[in-house]
Amino acid sequence: MADSARFLISWLSVLDNVQLAAHLQGKKNAETLAKAEQLLAAVKMSEHKNKPCYQLSGGQRQRVALARTLMQDADLILMDEPFSALDAVTRLQLQQLAAQLLADKTVLLITHDPQEAIRLADQIYILKHQPAQLSNVIEPSNNAPRFGSDAEQWQLEQQLLNMLSNQCVEGENV
Repeated sequence: MADSARFLISWLSVLDNVQLAAHLQGKKNAETLAKAEQLLAAVKMSEHKNKPCYQLSGGQRQRVALARTLMQDADLILMDEPFSALDAVTRLQLQQLAAQLLADKTVLLITHDPQEAIRLADQIYILKHQPAQLSNVIEPSNNAPRFGSDAEQWQLEQQLLNMLSNQCVEGENV
């Protein structure tokens, strides 16, 4: 789960955090090391691989958490705000990387970013109230990921923002 950077083990190195699941499963070997190093290069964290995670910035920690998630070979991936602490350019690059590497997986992505939802989701579920209840579902006509900027994406973004705004105006927790 890309459970945010707060769940990294702060005293472990970046590389050890990325390989943590393999280590716990007794599967840490040369192949997992190579995969971890490849993912760290993809998220631009290779030069920090030996640093303990407590020495990293928030954005760096988030990139390590994403690499750790991408290291898993699970059929279902849960991602809670995995790109929220990143600058716009890095966010877009890592969204593209995640979309590419997770294309054959089922991903539950929690986000508060309408553009991110439109870029990455096949179905967008809007929840309201506490406890959460399904409010609306948006199903874009073309397949994710959507990294261009066409009229349909703009219309979807406006539709999503209007739904969210209307719920906020009505005093509902979104």
